[in-house]
Amino acid sequence: MSMKEGWVYVLRERDFLTGQTDRYVKIGLTKNEVELRNKDHQTGNPRHIFTVFEMHAPLMTMMENHLHHVYSSDRIHGEWFDLDDARVNNELIPLIQRLALEQADTKPHMEAVAQLKKQHDTGLERAPTAAETALHAAYVDAKHAHDLAKARHTIIDSTIRAMIGSSSGIEGVVEVSRKPRGATFNATAFKALLTEAELAQCHESGTEFKASTPKFTGTQTVKKLDAQLFDDRKAAKDAITAPATTANLGQAVTPRDATAEQVHADYLASRRTVREAEWAKVRAENALLAALGQDRALTGLVEWVREDVTYTDRWSKDLAKQHFPKRFEQCTEAQPDTVDVKIAEGHAY
Repeated sequence: MSMKEGWVYVLRERDFLTGQTDRYVKIGLTKNEVELRNKDHQTGNPRHIFTVFEMHAPLMTMMENHLHHVYSSDRIHGEWFDLDDARVNNELIPLIQRLALEQADTKPHMEAVAQLKKQHDTGLERAPTAAETALHAAYVDAKHAHDLAKARHTIIDSTIRAMIGSSSGIEGVVEVSRKPRGATFNATAFKALLTEAELAQCHESGTEFKASTPKFTGTQTVKKLDAQLFDDRKAAKDAITAPATTANLGQAVTPRDATAEQVHADYLASRRTVREAEWAKVRAENALLAALGQDRALTGLVEWVREDVTYTDRWSKDLAKQHFPKRFEQCTEAQPDTVDVKIAEGHAY
């Protein structure tokens, strides 16, 4: 996750001849001054590009990504969105300003957590403060909201995939494209070629530092939170009876109809809910882990183990390749192409 700072900007275009302002805005980012980026866009452009708004973002990539998800329903192509002046002034700009403040508050926590992930914990468990208990409650609420939002998004995603059928996609909504796969190593076949002594050369023992995934108490599964939603998600996935394969490639594109447009609109709208819930979770999680510091656990809230782990006789793919390169290559097998199902992240219709 990039934590670089920079500038987020909002641009519009104005016709040189008529003086009329275009209806679309560009939401982008730059590490340099925005005016320098404007000059790049202006080159070869028959319309005048001007800055509507710009602001320093402590986490510029996260800021841009957040805005692109929130305004998915208004995305026309790439970084261009269909937003009138009222929405830019009353929605977009206040959102950028709020996010910038929240990022300024959260970035130090994220940086602290990144460093703590590299450090041994003290092995100590301590009682949480009232503030830490509140952070934990905020994290649990945010995680539940995020998980539920993702489940609803998955239902819509699965619905679109089920609509593909034997076609190569739905016009303007979803596209099936070829996805080359690299070679894969067949460890079972490789091991069958080695003697016990040779196989022993592919194992190693030692000690390494390992930071486990933090374990938070109090979280529940989607099934516990909303059994009906859990069942609906399963049913939506099961409805994809014939997932897209390479057989879909080269087939006709299905014309887009009102049903496809509505499902796609629901898909784009759900991206906003998912991202807003995710940001709330990121903020609470990093604040709580930063508060935990190098201690191992806060009683009843969270445990984060960061310690040296000793391992013995562990299989090593790197050692296998190093000691027996020819046999390793012999057991590296080409894989047939598969497909990528890409649902449009905006609409140009």
